[in-house]
Amino acid sequence: MRLAKNVFRALWAGGLAAAACLAVTWAMLALLVSGAEGLVGSFLARSVNGVTTAAAAATGGPVDWWSATLSSGGRIWPLRFLLQGSPMVLLALGPVAAGLTAGLLTRGRARLLAASAGYATVITATATVTAAVAPGELATVSTPWPIAFVLALAWCFAVGLAGQAARRVKVVAAGAAVLLIAQLSVSGSAVAAPPAKARTELPVTMAAAGPPEPAPVGYFRPGVTEALAKVGVSHAADGAKIAADTGVTMAKDPWLGVPTMLSMQSPAGKDVKSWLRANAGLLAAKDPVAQLTELPARPKDPLGLKHDWFQQQVGGVPVYGARVGVHRDAKGKTVLSLTNNFIPDLVPTGTKPTLDAPSAVTAAGRAMPGAKAGAAPELLLLPDEPDPGKPVAATLVWRVTMVADDGRSTVFYVDALSTGRIVKFEPGHLEYKNRSVWDLNNNPRPSGGPARTEGEGPVSEPDVNAVYDHSGRFYDYLSSTFGRDSWDGEGARMNSYARYSNDRNHQPVKNAFFDPLTGETMFGEGTATLTIVSHEWQHGVTHSSAGLFSFFQGGSLHESFSDVFAAFTEYKVKGSTSWKAGEGSSLGVIRDLANPSALSYDGKPHPDHYSKYWLGCADGGWVHFNSLIPSHAWYILATRIGIGKTQEIAYRDLTTQLGPRSRFSDTRAGAIQAASDLYGKNSPEMLETWRAFGAVGIDGNYESPRQQCMCFADESLTGVGLEALDPDGASTDATVAGLLRVRDIFENAESGAVMHYAQLYARANSRAMELLTTSDTLRRQTAHLMQSMEPAFRTVNTPQGDLISITQGQIDEINALVDAYLEADIDAGSDGTWTALARSELEHANIQAMVGMSVNEAYAYLESLFD
Repeated sequence: MRLAKNVFRALWAGGLAAAACLAVTWAMLALLVSGAEGLVGSFLARSVNGVTTAAAAATGGPVDWWSATLSSGGRIWPLRFLLQGSPMVLLALGPVAAGLTAGLLTRGRARLLAASAGYATVITATATVTAAVAPGELATVSTPWPIAFVLALAWCFAVGLAGQAARRVKVVAAGAAVLLIAQLSVSGSAVAAPPAKARTELPVTMAAAGPPEPAPVGYFRPGVTEALAKVGVSHAADGAKIAADTGVTMAKDPWLGVPTMLSMQSPAGKDVKSWLRANAGLLAAKDPVAQLTELPARPKDPLGLKHDWFQQQVGGVPVYGARVGVHRDAKGKTVLSLTNNFIPDLVPTGTKPTLDAPSAVTAAGRAMPGAKAGAAPELLLLPDEPDPGKPVAATLVWRVTMVADDGRSTVFYVDALSTGRIVKFEPGHLEYKNRSVWDLNNNPRPSGGPARTEGEGPVSEPDVNAVYDHSGRFYDYLSSTFGRDSWDGEGARMNSYARYSNDRNHQPVKNAFFDPLTGETMFGEGTATLTIVSHEWQHGVTHSSAGLFSFFQGGSLHESFSDVFAAFTEYKVKGSTSWKAGEGSSLGVIRDLANPSALSYDGKPHPDHYSKYWLGCADGGWVHFNSLIPSHAWYILATRIGIGKTQEIAYRDLTTQLGPRSRFSDTRAGAIQAASDLYGKNSPEMLETWRAFGAVGIDGNYESPRQQCMCFADESLTGVGLEALDPDGASTDATVAGLLRVRDIFENAESGAVMHYAQLYARANSRAMELLTTSDTLRRQTAHLMQSMEPAFRTVNTPQGDLISITQGQIDEINALVDAYLEADIDAGSDGTWTALARSELEHANIQAMVGMSVNEAYAYLESLFD
């Protein structure tokens, strides 16, 4: 009888310990409100299965979670979060509460052990059983249940001993309070103040570089190492080595912890989807096929190899830039390489928009007054930047392309679960033989039909003839060298505009670009040389094949391939090439692929090595500047194996191996695989490709740091800054749209005044950010000024800008804010340089003179100061 009574007491104590654990675990999950952790926490907290699994895993075992509704899942390993300072470490309070409860309710180690066993049984059994019966949505402890049971028991017993000791000295409550305070002090700050990366309130506008973030070394997501071993790749093998017996080379995303480009010799099995399921660990996914939709086939491979491409989707919504390519031999029996842009552990904010497409267009239109939607809005999931070991949050957005009257376009990503918040933007311009050429005569738009069409003879305007002739030469180069029919491979028209200008005084502009929205090229007066025309049409080839991002390393690769193929085209036409971009045009030589450092920009020599990669946010991440690094590698390869073989490798790399999210290391790995496909594994061409990229530091080992692009004006409109906004003034969304307009003016500066103030902003932004983030007062003042200036930002350079005047109140607020920043700068121990610069600019501008002027008159006044 006594034994039964003791057993009952032990089980009763274990049950209460389990109840305490589940209650605390649920509370901690509810506290996770920011970023990806918040999304995962909300998923787990809404079911008994999720809470019990999280409680069991908090003792040290990993959790696999899966949402059939979202076709998404991931893995959580709480002990890893302890090392990373993630708020997920709060889950450890659940087992701590269980141990303290068991210790409080039992006497002696034997009874505590029995209570701990009861607790472990309840937690492990509940997690296992509820996962088995959960309809569609489930979470499971990845650790085998016997090990999970032992971990839970040991944790409860160890903490329970402390609880018994504390009870004996009557300080259980104090100990628990101290423990809770300690836990919150370690990780609770991340809950109270989410990291900037997870911030979703407002976008980055007029971005400037934040502090660099070094790339992690040696990190892989769970399951990747084993999957690499399965296809014959050692996780310890670095990308600088090519194994003589396998010809393996690999590129990886150091932050995401997965291979992004991988060569191998792996049996394909029944079909591609079966192979992907069997090797799901390469994508760090439980079942990647559930999220993959097959894409239309690319043009037939002249070598006869098979290329299957897929788009990642969650809940039927495409994930931005997330494509997977599986490359097989001609018989389809062996997988030769994998292109992996899949985003594992993706946690979307949702898949059903509450904002409709027309409202998204309206929101984007606030940032580009007078512009029109260039295409139907597209619903996408926009992933955040990944962090090692953490799920990746993704925002449901509408992708809206707006086109201004002068032909410029901007792509806006509008939060589809908001009232119209713009979370990201990017330039629509990236800087077909059926040709049509319009003569714009230094205007942004044509006033009539084309000046010259396919088959017609020369006209009187030399620029029109140059665009027509060089477009034909580039078409002939693609056709004769690669069998490609026009820039898209499907015979698209080659529409071009000569003598383009967006200058309001109709002066020539030194610019040329390819517009991916319309598939057209535009050339400023004097820019239509063979290499520039070829460069711009090559953007079309890149856009329609790899679809590379147009910013940071993807944008640099865009520019690199355009420069390199322009040189290849020049060699085809003339029998030689200077490897110089811009030569013979009104631009002059702007890049030298053979000797990059011979030229410089803003006092910085162009880079010829990856170690010289320039971190910054101007020009989409210095895409033209950094493009010289891979371009120089292609030049080196051409000097060693000849232009003929080099262009074949480069074309195959671009059109069969790369995806939207590809980086420099992917280009290297893809080039090595392309050389292997063309000339054989470990052939001289393959080895020289490896050496050429290694010569510029793209060796598969080194990865450049990454950084956030932040703006102090944006940052002011978060947190306490919002408290300063006038409820009767412009909305937050409208204020952000106004800032985007200023960014657009800065980015497309044609006048001396705008260029001056754009450069001034770039110089001042970092210091302003430092001061803003340490002062709630500055944040409030800045936010209120941004709201006050919204009418001016919204209407400048538009007809409405003639109807709105600059007020004395706005000028007073500007002066007061500048004084506040200068005072904060001095108080922070500044040497006075920043302060002196600001005062000098204010004195020169004499902004008091603008009171009473219309917005457009004030703009013209500032321009007159720099005539």
